[in-house]
Amino acid sequence: MIKSLIPAVLLGASIFSSAYAAPFNGWYAGVQGGYEDYHASDKFTGAGILSGLSASTSGSLSGAVGGIYGGYGRTFERFYLGIEAQGDLADTSESTSSSGITSEVKHTYSYGLSVRPGFEPIDNLLIYTRLGWIASHFEQSYSGLLTGSTSATPSGIDTGLGVEYAFTPNLSARLDWTYANYQDVNITTTLNGANIGTDKISPDSNTFRIGIAYNF
Repeated sequence: MIKSLIPAVLLGASIFSSAYAAPFNGWYAGVQGGYEDYHASDKFTGAGILSGLSASTSGSLSGAVGGIYGGYGRTFERFYLGIEAQGDLADTSESTSSSGITSEVKHTYSYGLSVRPGFEPIDNLLIYTRLGWIASHFEQSYSGLLTGSTSATPSGIDTGLGVEYAFTPNLSARLDWTYANYQDVNITTTLNGANIGTDKISPDSNTFRIGIAYNF
């Protein structure tokens, strides 16, 4: 009786271990690309010759984004916990003109660090959330009646959801959505070297990406 149980126990152990083994265990690195949409509200407060003037507006910029990511993760039965770093280059810009002034805003790159808790409902499929920190670099230029340029790199909280599937023990693909809420950015506008006002900009963004990773 005991001898007949031994093969069954070994078979059950092998099935259990394969069910929770790993394509998502260990180090990984990948490439990603997608689409991002930034929205920002802008509150202008005048100074100097524009003292007493205030105005509020909002706008958006969208475009392609792509980069690399990498990290480390472990599964605990069906639960997963990982940490990930990422960096992206962006081709996102928006140009507006008003009263003889043209303003162009560009998003050029971003980088961040996040944790990824998740769950494997079936073998090789990971559903995860994201919580982390992100920083994005923006450049703004003026032409026309006002000329000049400025830049800022605000940081904020990055949250999101994603799903990842392992096609082989070493190759996986993901669909990923993130929402980032950035700190306010204060930009001083000058005319002939004199301060004429400050823009308080409050940005946030939605980003959709597809990624392919190699799991070491």
